[in-house]
Amino acid sequence: MRISTPRVSTIDGISTVTADVESVNYTGELWFRMPEGIHPSQTAAADAVFPFGLILSMSTDQKLELEAPVSSVLLANSDLVQKIFSTWYPDTMELTQVNCQERVAEPTGQLAARGAMSTFTGGVDSFYTLSHAPGITDLLYVNGYDLPLDKVELWDLVRQSLSDAAADIGKRLFIVETNLKRDFLHNRQAWGRISYGACITSVAHLLSEQVSDFHLAGSHTYLELYPRGSHALLDPLWSTDRLRVHHHGADMTRVKKTLALIDDPVAQKHLRVCLRRTDRINCGRCEKCYRTKTTLLLAGVLDKFQVFDQTVNPSVIAAREVKNEATFSFLLEMRDFAKSKGNAEIEKALSTAIKRYQKHESDAEPLAALETAKRNVAAANAEVATANAQTTVALQRAQAAEKELARLRSSRSWRWTAPLRKVKARSRAKQVSA
Repeated sequence: MRISTPRVSTIDGISTVTADVESVNYTGELWFRMPEGIHPSQTAAADAVFPFGLILSMSTDQKLELEAPVSSVLLANSDLVQKIFSTWYPDTMELTQVNCQERVAEPTGQLAARGAMSTFTGGVDSFYTLSHAPGITDLLYVNGYDLPLDKVELWDLVRQSLSDAAADIGKRLFIVETNLKRDFLHNRQAWGRISYGACITSVAHLLSEQVSDFHLAGSHTYLELYPRGSHALLDPLWSTDRLRVHHHGADMTRVKKTLALIDDPVAQKHLRVCLRRTDRINCGRCEKCYRTKTTLLLAGVLDKFQVFDQTVNPSVIAAREVKNEATFSFLLEMRDFAKSKGNAEIEKALSTAIKRYQKHESDAEPLAALETAKRNVAAANAEVATANAQTTVALQRAQAAEKELARLRSSRSWRWTAPLRKVKARSRAKQVSA
């Protein structure tokens, strides 16, 4: 994969950062459209293309070439980033060869003069981080990530809600638009599991003239650090000499974060957890909406959050399909909370969904073990094939050496130098006997 030197152009006060991306599977122009009045430097733009480029190259051709120099801090950390991803996802993420110039680090003292920014989608994690991370002055939302670029009407609703929320709490909101996810990420770079942290940090680097610290709102606690694109291990590794990156909120469960918002009037008006592409901020039916409504109901405050309908049906909770361990961990938290609130009906419904997931995972274990065995056999066969190839090459070299030796022994020079070799042999024998 090759990424050109980013270009920064400004028309009517709006800056756009573009770069040409060429790889085996992906070719085209990447673009980031910045907020009015924000003009990234070439240095910021060069750092911005590195995180997503590294992730993309690990899952494609394992080569990354960048024309523009990149932060020495970012390059030094990239080795560990690769080791983490290749350990988590050995079948899809492989170590890549990075070829680019290193930019000498700037004095870290320059960071003290700028503010702090956090991700803000309007969700529980976002609201918690903007209230609890130190010194938050600015918020970041990227259009084209959780919402597709073509959902114009829904985007108008979301933009208005986010803008109103930012105004109500007195924070500056940066909205950046990009085609990165739409045009360059596909199934091998699963958004939540792999790409999210790198891609959101790429955008944050474009704003490194505005802020010196960037906080990603974490979803899980330190006890439940599943392999995810945004992770307490990974996020700080995207830092540079210009921007410190932090993973925030891993000391609190999702239930406790939700409870921290129940008296927040801004969250009551603008909380947005839904990722469905409907004509409303929250559809009220999806897994995330229902999980949040249930927690608020158990806390006795659902009626204060007018962004949700007021329906929570235990039979819907019990029938909900749990698709992964991350969602499973949230249900465990909620079941314990329901029990502590004495709501036996919801506790039973959550237990039903939990048990069904546990049975599914138990039934899947033999198949998973079989797949693991197959991969191990394939790896062993590959090692044997490599060893056989190396043996064949060694035998061919030995045969060639024997032929060369035979040719030398039949040559005139070998015969003519025979007396000399005998003299040398007798001389060595005398030295040994002495």
